[in-house]
Amino acid sequence: MKNYSKDKNTSAKKSKSVNNQSIDWFRNSTRYINSHRGCTFVIVIEGEAFNSPYFSELISDLSLLKSIGVRLVLVHGARPQIAKAYNRRDNEIIHYEGMPVTKKEEIDNISGIVGTLSSKIDAMFLSGRAAKLDQNNGIRLIRGSFLVAKPLGVKNGIDFQQTGKVRHIQVDLLRKQLDNDCLLLQSNIGYSVTGEVFNLCEIEIATEMAIALKAEKMIVMTDCDGVTDSQGALIAHLDPDESSLHASRMKSSKNDKEHFFGKQIEYSARAVQFGVNRTHIINYCSDGTLIRELFTPEGCGSLISKDESSILRDGRISDSSEILNIIKPLEEKGLLISRSKKFLESEIDHFRVIEVEGEIVACAALHFETDTLAEISCIATSDKHQNKGLGKRLLNSLESQAKKAGITEIFVLTTEAAHWFIEKNFKEASLRSLPKNRQLLYDSIRKSKILRKKI
Repeated sequence: MKNYSKDKNTSAKKSKSVNNQSIDWFRNSTRYINSHRGCTFVIVIEGEAFNSPYFSELISDLSLLKSIGVRLVLVHGARPQIAKAYNRRDNEIIHYEGMPVTKKEEIDNISGIVGTLSSKIDAMFLSGRAAKLDQNNGIRLIRGSFLVAKPLGVKNGIDFQQTGKVRHIQVDLLRKQLDNDCLLLQSNIGYSVTGEVFNLCEIEIATEMAIALKAEKMIVMTDCDGVTDSQGALIAHLDPDESSLHASRMKSSKNDKEHFFGKQIEYSARAVQFGVNRTHIINYCSDGTLIRELFTPEGCGSLISKDESSILRDGRISDSSEILNIIKPLEEKGLLISRSKKFLESEIDHFRVIEVEGEIVACAALHFETDTLAEISCIATSDKHQNKGLGKRLLNSLESQAKKAGITEIFVLTTEAAHWFIEKNFKEASLRSLPKNRQLLYDSIRKSKILRKKI
């Protein structure tokens, strides 16, 4: 006979585990809520997102951002909708930097297509789940043209007619409406000073708006997980120069989607180069990616920033939970020995950490063994900030600290990172080279390599 009582207990334990995870996430999200409140985010959504099964959830997540006090400007595109409406007879559609020739006789119909998409967003914010997030005052969404456009002109002998680009952003108007607690919606349609209508590129609009507003973040919602390396692995964090290299690689592709993604990367880097703190490239094709990127340490997309806001400092008791989150994956892989929160708290004075926007992203510890010998341990970097030189920065800092204290030699124990340390001028050593108390603590099962360095 089946033991239903056992099933019930198992189900209760699973439910409790899920509830605890939710509670922990909510508690940890507090610092993100505080850091995002009052900030200006410019979010660009490509036209393909309208067909995503998670589009309504994305609108709800944007409403959530608005409800915690984020100043939001949304920019949307309409490339697939326009392409679908116009079954061109031309043998070849001519493009320049991803933008097609927009004929004068087409612009009125294109404006109608774009207007329909804007109306859809408007309706979704004012009804359903999104509206319930702000029942007291409702979301005041303003649709308009917050820019002045100009023609793209003639390129390579081709007149692009009603294809345009940004002439300037009406930044005072934007700021006034944001100060009035409005959510602003800008489409890819713009108007010139002479009243002409132009079809523009949404990523260019969003970038110029973010720069003009000195926005804290620009967020690019696309159908890619983020920027990837040559093996297809996601790159969690890049600086503008690295981003430009990847943009050039993608833009050289003959595939239209890859080419346009290169353009998105290029403009994302431009935004950071001209004063936007951070640009996030996130996939809209799964549920909750915006929330995971903005409210969890690991994120889920690619972040582009200069990282000038990083702070290297001594560890504090309050850092122990975040340090545990960083080292836990390495412990699970057997790369670091397991440490409890209580142990970390007792050892926190030995740690140095790197903090970015209030988040601990890397850590390392220094232990003095004798008057002239010290150990460096627990060098770890969060997944999102790998390959940014943070480990080297921590190592250099701890070496300097040790040298000032009169230490002449340092050592490390490692199972898989020996080459990294050898590149930093460490040399392999024997167990007998360690002080006797450390020899007694050596784990013969792990068989860590011992490396020493004179400083």
